[in-house]
Amino acid sequence: MPVPDDSLLAEALAACRPDGAVLVDEAFLDATPLITEGALRSASPFEVGVREAGRRLGAGRRIVFDLDDTLLNTDFTAKDGWFPDPLENAPGVDAWRYAAMRRDPWRTLRNGWRLPRRYSYSPRTYPFLGNPRVRAQWRPGVFAFLTGLREGGAELYLASATARARWRYLGTRFPLLNALFPDGHAACAEDLLAAALEAESAQADAATAGGFFYGKTPGLLRRAFGIEAFDTLVDDSAYVARAYAALGAENSVLHVPPGDPHGDAVARIAAELARRFASKDAAAAASSALTGGEVKPLAVHRFEDPFYYPTLHIPERHDRVAEVLRRTIRNG
Repeated sequence: MPVPDDSLLAEALAACRPDGAVLVDEAFLDATPLITEGALRSASPFEVGVREAGRRLGAGRRIVFDLDDTLLNTDFTAKDGWFPDPLENAPGVDAWRYAAMRRDPWRTLRNGWRLPRRYSYSPRTYPFLGNPRVRAQWRPGVFAFLTGLREGGAELYLASATARARWRYLGTRFPLLNALFPDGHAACAEDLLAAALEAESAQADAATAGGFFYGKTPGLLRRAFGIEAFDTLVDDSAYVARAYAALGAENSVLHVPPGDPHGDAVARIAAELARRFASKDAAAAASSALTGGEVKPLAVHRFEDPFYYPTLHIPERHDRVAEVLRRTIRNG
């Protein structure tokens, strides 16, 4: 089956996004970097522990990470775990260059001054402000852990059903991501769908690819990254866990329930990887992180995520992806 061009992939993926969502107008985005490698120099004991665990996990390992609810949480999907909120006085960095917008005085009078600034600007003038405001927060210790893995010689990959545009935005705001997951090491929804359409199991029927890319199966990831094998995929998705179980590949995925976005999930991931890789040194470092004191989420790791909602790909709507692909391939 020939791989469709990017415009068709975009059309297919748009079919499974939230109804009524408005795409981001990047002319009004604030793209100021929020954190760089220099921020790792002022690490807490927890971060020191998970970074050392990463270093000790072993050179030559290939580890694939999911993004949302694995490395990064949002108050859109983690509502139950978001509160009580230890950073309630640090609501997060705004995404928009409000100085480039025209304030609506009537909305300001009606909503008052205590609401976020976006409520002073009209969605009629700036339709993208009508999307829900989504706050995102990197899990405590995630940058330290990933940096430790890289320092220890592991190859890191990212496989996410998020859109390329959102990943580019995250890389602009958090430049460290581009070093951790360089070109060829990050596969977004468009890349996974293209790989699914290339795969043998999707040759016969475009409907297969409609749901196939959500499962991030071993064959799909090997094709997407151009690698022969990887050690494990770390992912929160029950959909992915079921896909691997159906293939008898449970040992190739580490299922991480979303849980508490403010807690010690990164150290628990490190501990489980240490167990799987039979690394006593890494297990000891992960244990020290888990018992070494309070986990402190960092305010600099919290930000408004303007791309999350308008580029959300809903797994339950994969049949819509399939329909677009079938229609286009049939007519083409």
